[in-house]
Amino acid sequence: MNKYALGADFGTESVRVALIDTCTGEMVGNSVVNYRHGVIREHMPDSYGGAELKPGRILQHPGDYIESFVEATSTVLQKTGVKGKDVVGAALDGTACTMLFVDADGRPLCYQEEFRNNPHAYAKLWADHASQKEVNEIDEAARKSGETGEYVLFNYGGMLSNPEWFAPKFLNTFREAPEVVHSAHGAMHLIDYLTMSLTGKRGASISTAGFKGMYTERGFPPQELFGKIDPEFARLFYEKTVMTPLYRMGERWGELTKEMADQTGLVAGTPIGVPIIDAHTAIHALGASEPGIMVAAMGTSTCEEVLSRDRKCVEGMCGVVKDGITPELYAYEFGQANVGSLIDWYVNNLVSEKYMQEARQRGMDIHVYLEEKASALRAGESGIITPPWFSNVRALERSDLAGAMLGLRLDTKPEQVYLALIESTAYELKGLIESCKAEGMDVNELRACGGISEKNRLFMQTYADIIGMPIRTSSTPHASARGAAILAAVAAGDSRGRRGIEEAMERMADLSGESYDPRPENSAVYGELYRDGYREWCRLVLGAQSVTGVLNKHK
Repeated sequence: MNKYALGADFGTESVRVALIDTCTGEMVGNSVVNYRHGVIREHMPDSYGGAELKPGRILQHPGDYIESFVEATSTVLQKTGVKGKDVVGAALDGTACTMLFVDADGRPLCYQEEFRNNPHAYAKLWADHASQKEVNEIDEAARKSGETGEYVLFNYGGMLSNPEWFAPKFLNTFREAPEVVHSAHGAMHLIDYLTMSLTGKRGASISTAGFKGMYTERGFPPQELFGKIDPEFARLFYEKTVMTPLYRMGERWGELTKEMADQTGLVAGTPIGVPIIDAHTAIHALGASEPGIMVAAMGTSTCEEVLSRDRKCVEGMCGVVKDGITPELYAYEFGQANVGSLIDWYVNNLVSEKYMQEARQRGMDIHVYLEEKASALRAGESGIITPPWFSNVRALERSDLAGAMLGLRLDTKPEQVYLALIESTAYELKGLIESCKAEGMDVNELRACGGISEKNRLFMQTYADIIGMPIRTSSTPHASARGAAILAAVAAGDSRGRRGIEEAMERMADLSGESYDPRPENSAVYGELYRDGYREWCRLVLGAQSVTGVLNKHK
């Protein structure tokens, strides 16, 4: 009788649940359910007071997560006819760092009447960038902490924090809503909270603790580091966030509670695997079990990961964590905040109505229409160079940078700008790969999943040409949910750890999508443009950001 593993991917807008056959790797069914409250921006919902949110504050209602998971899980079981008893295990992944404060029973504080209208009592989404001031303070404290601070800084590419991370969001809450911090029993990463909700067991995944919570092989930074900012903050941070046990990939966190089994149609006692950051599941979904293969989860933003046997400080990395994705290996994370979002911004705001009408007349989506026209351009024919710095720049740990295009003319066509923006994100990736190689990490292949890799051939071929290496993709929908299902199968099996994960990858990973090889003539052109154009222009733009500051002051 066939057995299945369930993976649940908690994204920005919805949860995706997939059932994967543990022997054949076939995705027998999936279900997507949008969050009822969606993404909360600008102001709270009217039913929760309607309070205006400060710039950069982006929230979610934590009740949406479990509600959507229950619906998606019961739906996929009903659609496929799979019985709960035939699901051998479940695991989840989710956005990071999305954080929330909970009471002693593990319930988010927003359920308490006194905090019902308090924005800080809700889940702060990964995209919440309202803590840049706190980022700078934490980095400064680390630099004043001697060898200990240096060790931690090394693990994060020389810059300890990011407004998307846990500590600055906690510090920001401590400053703006101390009543939330003092009343909370604990503060948790989203995927840890959700796994606790399924099992009734509290703990933390090394995935979130390492990549977003500053955990290293030496443990968490000493309390004295944060004491340089504020002793009371340091005390509360350690009292409410440093949790045990700390679980590693491939381990079993616990078993599904009867309450959750009754709601979902699964069986009480079903093994629940250790959760992982959403983009990191691409390593498992694409079968990249060995060093030398970079994996990219390409969508609104892109997150890249690569495994290594060595710990190095690679320029542009967001972090390096041993056991963070696969046991026994160091996992490196790189991030590009502006990829799909950059293209969407351009198309939604700056493409002419003439092009919109032409696309409608041909019955084409405007993205498809621009892709078709841009595909007719030669390498470099856009005549435009731009860094993709239109929002948070993860490689530089900066959320205050702005973009600048060089080469615009009165006869510049929309498809030329479209292609130039694609090229800009590929150039940024090329720089990250060069940083790896400079540290002796032999990156020789890119594997990709996500909406862009599935839908946009121009995007992928341009990437292959610019980075100068082959790209393999997956044809499976919901690759992150597939990766989570692989970890679920490992947690349920007899063989765990790295060996168990590799065995599960062999059966359940998917690389059945398109492959793209670099075209030598295009790679030669792009190599020159990258070396003598893109890097020089980035340097000049970075030096001119003071002008941007003046402009922003008077907007």
